[in-house]
Amino acid sequence: MSENKSTRFQFNFAGVEIELEGKDEFVIEMYQKILSDVERAQGEMRLDSDTTNDNSLSKKIIWIHKCTPMMKKVYMSSGDELKKQPLLNFIDLQGVELIYCDEDAFPSILPEEFAGNTLWAELTTKGKMSIANKQDGKA
Repeated sequence: MSENKSTRFQFNFAGVEIELEGKDEFVIEMYQKILSDVERAQGEMRLDSDTTNDNSLSKKIIWIHKCTPMMKKVYMSSGDELKKQPLLNFIDLQGVELIYCDEDAFPSILPEEFAGNTLWAELTTKGKMSIANKQDGKA
């Protein structure tokens, strides 16, 4: 009888909680990607603090959650980048830390060049059920 071994990792940063579980290679790869993104964001924040005042949006990290019935994807952007979007140009982003948007609103929230850079994705309950049904042949 073979054991199903998996590695589990939990991460909490700036109000975003991430839990990785699976084969060692998968967890290590995703951990390295997350760590790289966080280090890059922190580095950008340090560089910006040398040239901008404390109220600058350029050093403010805003988390974007793209929500669909099947999956939720998490992205990270700066306030300055989001301020370039026409929809968000009229909103004071200084107090915003997290944006939830649906699939239709997403292109108006996150610049297109960042849309492919998913920091994290997770299946919703409906998504998990759909996959389980397909595996059981109930599609």
